[in-house]
Amino acid sequence: MPWTQRAAAWATSALLLAVGAVHLDLYLASGYRFIPTIGWLFLVTVVVAAALAALVAVRPAAAALVAAGMFCAGVLGGYVLSLALPHGIFAFKEPSVSAAGWVAIAAEAGVIVLAATVAVRAGLRAWSDRRPS
Repeated sequence: MPWTQRAAAWATSALLLAVGAVHLDLYLASGYRFIPTIGWLFLVTVVVAAALAALVAVRPAAAALVAAGMFCAGVLGGYVLSLALPHGIFAFKEPSVSAAGWVAIAAEAGVIVLAATVAVRAGLRAWSDRRPS
């Protein structure tokens, strides 16, 4: 495995832990656990982020990194919908982006960029391996 993919895996794991930590803090300290539907989704986000962080750290395959990127794209999409839609998502409207929100956005975007980079590089590598010499 190239060192660049290993570095991307460790960075992805760290960013996933940041995503999980922000959502755990919001769930426990900011009262998000009391919001119907949104509360348990925040808890699911914490668990999935931790599981993906462990998976990517232990087995840094391109597929695991892409799964992490897709997960973060979904989480980020939900956040954008809660901000952009007139009534939010699941009847929850986020009033504005908080400091924790900016941290989560940065971490999720970082995972998405790293996953896309690894996926493109893996695809290019597979394509060049199949090309006749």
